[in-house]
Formats: sequence, structure tokens, C-alpha cells
Amino acid sequence: MNGRECILRIICEAREHLAPPGRSLAHDILRAIFTAPIHESDFQDEMADYYEEFKDPRCCDRVHDCPISLLHYILKLNQEKIY
Repeated sequence: MNGRECILRIICEAREHLAPPGRSLAHDILRAIFTAPIHESDFQDEMADYYEEFKDPRCCDRVHDCPISLLHYILKLNQEKIY
């Protein structure tokens, strides 16, 4: 499994599938973890060589080489009621 591609997939899925900020604590936590601050200069300076793909606005339109959706798995766990 390609870990880098799975991280890219999670970041792209977080943009699309998480509830708006303030609606769900679990989603807000996931957003904080899996949102790339691509417009912040510190992020761009530090990560430019590793995540150049994020500068392309169509980055999330391509298929990532990751066989599972870790975000969907986490969201499914959040829906299950564990007592």
C-alpha cells in the first residue's frame, strides 16, 4: 500500500465528505488532522518538495493509488454506537 497516496486520498476526501465546521466534533477533529493548509506560506515553504500536487487545483480529481478509504472507515466507526 502506498502510504503517501493514501494520505493524499484522505486529504482530498476530507475536503469533500466532512460536515461543515462546527457541526460535528469528530469531523472537526478529522478536518484539523487531514486538512492541508496549502495557502499558508509556512506550509508551502516546508512541504513544497513533498506535496507539490496540492498546488494543482485538480489534484483531487485524479485517482489515488490507495486501495481503501481510511476516512470512510473512520467515519463509519464514528457512526457505530459503542457503549
